[in-house]
Amino acid sequence: KNLFKKHFSIEKSIKSSIERYLTCDSIDSFAELFTNDLKFITNCDYLYLFLFDKTKNLYISPDIKNSSFQVSPKSMLIEYFKRNNKPIFSSYIDIFPEFTGVTHEEREFIEKEKIGLIIPLFHKDEILCLAFLSVREESFIEDPEILEYINDLTSNINVILKNLMLLDNLSQANKEIAEIKEKRDLFFAKMLHDIRNYITVITEATKLAFSDRVTNSDKKNLPELILRQSNELVLLLNNLMDLSRIEF
Repeated sequence: KNLFKKHFSIEKSIKSSIERYLTCDSIDSFAELFTNDLKFITNCDYLYLFLFDKTKNLYISPDIKNSSFQVSPKSMLIEYFKRNNKPIFSSYIDIFPEFTGVTHEEREFIEKEKIGLIIPLFHKDEILCLAFLSVREESFIEDPEILEYINDLTSNINVILKNLMLLDNLSQANKEIAEIKEKRDLFFAKMLHDIRNYITVITEATKLAFSDRVTNSDKKNLPELILRQSNELVLLLNNLMDLSRIEF
C-alpha cells in the first residue's frame, strides 16, 4: 500500500515537475529542481550532478565543488551512454566488458561515494548531464517502474536543459563582447586623446612659425618639431588602420 502511494505520488510529481522545468531561468535553477526530483523518485541519500558543454565539464553539486574529481567527456561511461541512453546501476560496471576503460579515479569515486545509479541526460547525441546517485539501503531504485519514471522525466526535460545551456553560453558570450567593447572604447578614447595632442602641437608650432612676434632664432627648431610630430601622427594613424583590418 505504501509502495502504491509512493508510485502514485511520483507520477503526479513528474507531471507537475515537467511544467515547473519550463519556468527555469538558469542552469542552477534547473539543477536544483532536477536534483530534488531525483531524490524524491529514487529515495537516494544525495547525488552529484555533472553538466557538460563543448568547452568544459562542470560539477555543480555543493558536496563535490572542492573535489578534484571530474568526468572526462571521453570517459567510457560517456561512450556507453551514447549507445545506451538510459540509467545504469554502478554494479554493472564490474560485469560488462564495455566498461574496461573506466578510469581508476571514476571507479574510486563510485566506490567511495557509494554510487548506486548513474543517470544520463542527452539531447540527440550530445551529453548534457550525468547524475551520480548515492543510494542508502532503504532506496528502491532497482524497482523497474522507478527506472521508467526516471526515463519519462529525463526524456521530457533534456530539450529544456539544452536551451538553458545555449542561453548560458549566449549570456557569457554577450558578457565577453561587452568587456571587449569597453576595452575598445577605452583604447580609442586614448588614441583620440593622443591624436588631439599631436594636432595641437603641430597647429601651435605652425602658428608660431608664421608669427611676427617670434624671433627667427626661436623659429629655427619649429620645422623639425612639426615634422617629428607629423611623422608620429602618421605612424599612429597607420597603426589604427592596420588594427581596423583585424577580424575578431
